[in-house]
Amino acid sequence: IFGGIVTILTMSRTGMSVLAFVYIVWFIKKALSKKILFGLGIMSLIGIAVVLFQTGIYLRFTSLSFSDEAVTLREFLFTKAWDLFSSHVVTGVGLQNFLPALSLILPPSTPLLYFQPVHSVYFLVLSETGLVGSCLTLFFLLYVIWHIIRSHNKLGKTVLLLSLLLLSLTDHYFYTLHQGQLLLAFSFGLLLAQTPPLFTRQEAKNFRKGTQARKVQPRLSRPPVKIPRTGK
Repeated sequence: IFGGIVTILTMSRTGMSVLAFVYIVWFIKKALSKKILFGLGIMSLIGIAVVLFQTGIYLRFTSLSFSDEAVTLREFLFTKAWDLFSSHVVTGVGLQNFLPALSLILPPSTPLLYFQPVHSVYFLVLSETGLVGSCLTLFFLLYVIWHIIRSHNKLGKTVLLLSLLLLSLTDHYFYTLHQGQLLLAFSFGLLLAQTPPLFTRQEAKNFRKGTQARKVQPRLSRPPVKIPRTGK
């Protein structure tokens, strides 16, 4: 609930869309096991929809056009990031050097608003590290996907990874902000954590059966006879 409120207050279209995706997956998963949670989930979604329409936040989605500043600014920064990558294909312009390199290719009369990181983690990695860093990042993502396939909680980790990839598509805070870097490191720690269950369901069932079938040994009615060392 608090996560939904904070995400709505950010007015981020991508954030609200990803949060809705996570909620829908969670509700469907719970609906397969517990119907009461499914009912509560439907009621929560209806309540959130009513709040959105009452507050006018839905205009953030319905009034979106290609002439908006959020779209034109992103398109401008995307093109400049590609220009920087084209001039430094192999190694890029260097880590955390996007803004200094951007200032060298923009005319002095450019408004200050345009001096900001490109709103995409992928374009930042591509322009700052070139093909070398981009290939290493791709290999790391493939390793994470391979690890998720071999893990026990495939659905939860898949949803978390998709959320990170979608949020990184249109914003840069996972790469540039300290809080975003901590959150990204914590998220990848969850994705790579090896937390298998102590017992599988069948193993736990067999263990319980063995415990119930085991009988307690009866106590002796009298103490055992001591045998001397001579053996007589």
